[in-house]
Amino acid sequence: MRVFHLLTEGMVPFNPRNLTEGRMDEVARFIHNALFLSHDLRRDVIARVTLFRGELAPLTVSVDGSRVKGLHPDERSIGGFLSAAIRAFVEGRSLPPGVSIERGFEVRPGVVLDEGGERKNPRANYFYVGGPKGFPVELELPKISVGGKVYTASQTVCIVNYLLDVGEWTLE
Repeated sequence: MRVFHLLTEGMVPFNPRNLTEGRMDEVARFIHNALFLSHDLRRDVIARVTLFRGELAPLTVSVDGSRVKGLHPDERSIGGFLSAAIRAFVEGRSLPPGVSIERGFEVRPGVVLDEGGERKNPRANYFYVGGPKGFPVELELPKISVGGKVYTASQTVCIVNYLLDVGEWTLE
C-alpha cells in the first residue's frame, strides 16, 4: 500500500464555496492526483493530509482508495466531501467509508519528497510532501528528489505514482 502524506499550513473550511480559502484547492488536487485514475480509484493508495492551521490543528485526514465511497474527481466535490467528513468528525457522527480523521500528527517511517534530496529509488511506501510554503514541521527522514525542478505537491504525487507504476521505483 502506497501512502502519500501532505503536510500543509492549510486548513479545510466547513463551507468550500471558495476553494482557495484554507488552501482547499491544494488539498483537493493532492487527493485527486494521489487516488484517481482515468476511470477508477487507485485501490493501493492512502492519501493523508495534515492541516497545521486553525482551531482543530493539527488535524490529519486519511482517505483509503480501497474503501472510500462517494468521492468524485473534481476539486469542488473533493472539497465538499472533506468538509462534510470534518464536520461529521467535529459533531461526533460517523465518517464516510474509507475516511479516518484524527487530531494530531505522528511521524511514520518513510521518505520526504524534496527537491534538495537524493535522486534515487527510495524503496519506501510512505511519502511525505510539503505544501506551497514547504514543510510546516521538520522531519528527520531521508530526503528523495523526483527531479531537478520544484513541483507542486499534486505534481510530485503524479510523478511518484508513475515511477512506481512503470517499475522505475519499487516499494520496500
